[in-house]
Amino acid sequence: MRWLWAGVAVCAIALGASLFLHPSGRAVLERMRDPIKRQALPPASAPRARFDAADASLHPDRERLAAPREAAYADELAMLAWLLQASSDLRAADAVRLPIARISAPEPAAVSHPAVLAQAIRRWDAMPPAMRGPRRAHWQAWRALDAGERVQLRGIAQRYRQLAGDARQALQDRFDAQAHDARVGWWLGPRLGGDWPRVSALFAYVDGGEREAMLRLLRDASADDLDALARLAQSTAPEARGGLRRELLAVPRAQRTAWLQARALR
Repeated sequence: MRWLWAGVAVCAIALGASLFLHPSGRAVLERMRDPIKRQALPPASAPRARFDAADASLHPDRERLAAPREAAYADELAMLAWLLQASSDLRAADAVRLPIARISAPEPAAVSHPAVLAQAIRRWDAMPPAMRGPRRAHWQAWRALDAGERVQLRGIAQRYRQLAGDARQALQDRFDAQAHDARVGWWLGPRLGGDWPRVSALFAYVDGGEREAMLRLLRDASADDLDALARLAQSTAPEARGGLRRELLAVPRAQRTAWLQARALR
């Protein structure tokens, strides 16, 4: 009997060992030993319970559509930024002379009536994507400016609109006569637009993940920083520009000016 019970014990041990050597058995053992307990989430609710395409408040372009006057400024951002710079120093031979503003330029009020907003959304959605895309980019560029720049550009827009039609067209022709890089740069606003042609070789083509960080860097840059960046844009080979940008982003903001000056002198 002793040998019989010993055989039974050996069989039981072998059965237990085979259970935990099997992948499913090891998974059970791991769950028992894991201090973090897991539980499956309940099934997701139906999409209609979380999103209503007819709800105007959920439209992706609602902010722009609720501010049509502000959106009109956004669509003229590049031209207005150039006008602001070109009219800032009247001693320059090519300075733009605009009428004095008759009224102030506060931020326009947003559309609040649901029916008006719904109609604007229907018109917007009926536009071809090729028309919506650039206007959406204009709005993003406008909202990226600080509040002070937007106030200045609204004032310039009002002064520009006081000109006669032929005078406005002459200024538009002057703006269009600029090189492509110069015109593109004015979408960054009045402060960076004038310096963009000097640094565009370094920043014109960046990875999508770098774009916002690079724009913040340029907006924070001092005049000395921009001079150093202009020298680096001219002296850095195209294949080395990506590495230079990554190094620049890794430098703490407090040390950036010294780093740029040292790098530009290499």
